[in-house]
Amino acid sequence: MSRIITLTCTLLIVFAGCGTDEDNPTPQGPKATGALVSVEGCKSFIRTSGDEKNKSCLHWNYSAASGTLDLNHENAGFNCCPQAINASVEIEGQIITVYESEVGPDCRCNCLYDLHIRIENLAEDSYVIRMVEPYRHKDDDELLVPVDLRNAPSGSLCVPRFNYPSGQ
Repeated sequence: MSRIITLTCTLLIVFAGCGTDEDNPTPQGPKATGALVSVEGCKSFIRTSGDEKNKSCLHWNYSAASGTLDLNHENAGFNCCPQAINASVEIEGQIITVYESEVGPDCRCNCLYDLHIRIENLAEDSYVIRMVEPYRHKDDDELLVPVDLRNAPSGSLCVPRFNYPSGQ
């Protein structure tokens, strides 16, 4: 009986030591990356009925076939005459953070723009998209959007803006 126990323990030790996950890592595709594709604006501040300039909106559309997520940030606030508008994308786990910024010159006015951002090689999963807007007033809600790309590959979410340059 002790021979069987010894043999069993020896076999368990031998097989437990053979092959680890580090020896055979799970194959992974290319790392997801994102970039600003285009900018449209500066929008006019003339109000009309049904005007939506008092909202900051994020529209998304995901293609599972290509792993591409297109984001459109509608009514992003920036200076009226920037030299350049930029957006960088950081992906950590299930959090996608888009940092919006601008490079001078600095006029004494602000405008609303629409930004198109594309993220490639993104797995079909659930994420939280966080838009970091340089001109968002501290009293206005952050544009923080939970998305489940498996069940809702496209959609929109808007938050109200009560302060300049949006709500006036």
